[in-house]
Amino acid sequence: NTINVHVYGGSITWGGGVEPKTRYTMLLQSMLQHYDDNVDVVVSNFAIPASGPEHLSLCGIGVADIIISEYRINEGNTTILRKWYELAISH
Repeated sequence: NTINVHVYGGSITWGGGVEPKTRYTMLLQSMLQHYDDNVDVVVSNFAIPASGPEHLSLCGIGVADIIISEYRINEGNTTILRKWYELAISH
């Protein structure tokens, strides 16, 4: 069994200013992997620093078991946010 987690966001999710091993996406993968040894957990970080959901709303996203989004923090345009969450929900 494999659980695929896709994480989307900006510089916070990308891990600006921190060591790669201390990014919250890496910590999340480690934490989830230790939860059940019979399940492989793959956390993929698709963050783009200084970006918002509009870019990925236009480009599309991959299929995952779990999608985590950090975009609400910096995105003030509710139309773009709605479009992003509709895309995420459809996957």
